[in-house]
Amino acid sequence: MNKEQKNTDFNDLIAKFISGNINFEENQLLNEWRSQNSENETVFQSFSKTWDCTEKTNIIQDINLDQEWINLTSRINGFNESHENNKFRFIKLYRIAAVFLVLALSIIVVRHYFFNNNERLLFAAEKPVELSLPDGSTISLNVFAEIKYPEKFSKETRTVSLQKGEAFFNIARDEEKPFIVETEKLTVKVLGTSFCVDVRETGETSVIVSTGKVEVTRRDHPDDKQILNPGDKLIYSNNSDSFSSSVNDDSNFLGWKTKKLIFKNELFSKVISDINHTYHKNIIIENETLKNCRLTASFDDQSFEAVLRILESAMNINIKYTENSIVISGEGC
Repeated sequence: MNKEQKNTDFNDLIAKFISGNINFEENQLLNEWRSQNSENETVFQSFSKTWDCTEKTNIIQDINLDQEWINLTSRINGFNESHENNKFRFIKLYRIAAVFLVLALSIIVVRHYFFNNNERLLFAAEKPVELSLPDGSTISLNVFAEIKYPEKFSKETRTVSLQKGEAFFNIARDEEKPFIVETEKLTVKVLGTSFCVDVRETGETSVIVSTGKVEVTRRDHPDDKQILNPGDKLIYSNNSDSFSSSVNDDSNFLGWKTKKLIFKNELFSKVISDINHTYHKNIIIENETLKNCRLTASFDDQSFEAVLRILESAMNINIKYTENSIVISGEGC
């Protein structure tokens, strides 16, 4: 166990992972901890199973949830302090702690993340996930995307809230009940179509339409409407509080969902950018000259390792793995 792991509260990281508040570095640290031994993985799975069961759990209202969490944390901290003195005792007590965590989490996650009896929260942690709705619509979430949706739609609308990240919506048509996607700044309204919404950490929100027609409005100015048709791309900037529209010329914008990428005499910098987006990696091109080389290739549901091997052969490059990234170097074209 390295110094960073020794000083990390993994119980807190597990809770962050399940609730959807974990960042990239924390997720990597958690995965390393899980792979160290079976006991760590057992604790993690206990959390995860509880999350899956929370929708069926009835919570007793008069339980002091905050005090229960404080008591539980004290117990877990005590277990962790005993690790250096007695490894066997640590493992035994950690198993007991896992049981307490299961009981406590069934109470806590409902309180904090199931906002009321009619709402659900879905977070894509390690890979894209797909949500099927009762009306026949489907929503695909990219990694780290988070969406809030009702267990049952209202009589007037079908409304969901994209909290963060990127999602692709394939919406079943219903003339009497429009489908509405709300973000912090925008409202996207459709009757039946397919489109992508990306709420970025940079303060921009993009909407790209694949089929049908989409209406986009600013939530604080409902009269400011933008109508998008197939192939249209709209970006709203929080900083400038304005829209910019264009034709979507990126054929690989759904690569993260389809795992299909097509490059026709494309700049190598763009190729790597699309591969990073599709496979959720951090590839860095070390040589500036190499960025301006061009590549014609296609990938169809291939593993990330296979993609790297093809690039290595086609571009005559060197690939080096570091702790947080993959570095590509070479003389260039």
